[in-house]
Amino acid sequence: MTTNQTRSAIAAACLTPAILLAGSGVSSALPGPITTELKSTLRYTLTAKGFPASIINISYIGDDGRVVDENKVFVGAGYSWTRTARAPIGTYPTLKVSVESAGLAGIALSCTATSTPILNLANTPKPIVRSGTIEFAGGFSQAVAKTCG
Repeated sequence: MTTNQTRSAIAAACLTPAILLAGSGVSSALPGPITTELKSTLRYTLTAKGFPASIINISYIGDDGRVVDENKVFVGAGYSWTRTARAPIGTYPTLKVSVESAGLAGIALSCTATSTPILNLANTPKPIVRSGTIEFAGGFSQAVAKTCG
């Protein structure tokens, strides 16, 4: 066999579909599709400014894109809160805070909500970064949720 004939035989063998024969102990079932889903890392932070004495409710997008609620959280001076979640790429990081009671002085919270793809592929969305300050005036009644950024 010449070199060209050998290359042709190898190429033909590589391009010919394999036939699986089911015999004793041999399965003819082919494996199913691989369903690996790329994920983003979602990170959230809240930091109290000043000297609040407030009770808040926190809502954010958590693992696998599910909404997570943390209710009746006491916030005092020096309060800091951080959460990390994994969700499908393209999940928009959303962080909301509502107030059960803002206290006499009210409350101001620095916030960030970011989404970073786990892999930096050419077609992967760029990181999403939202930040700002969430503020509620003083008082002892509930206030509707405000979104970070």
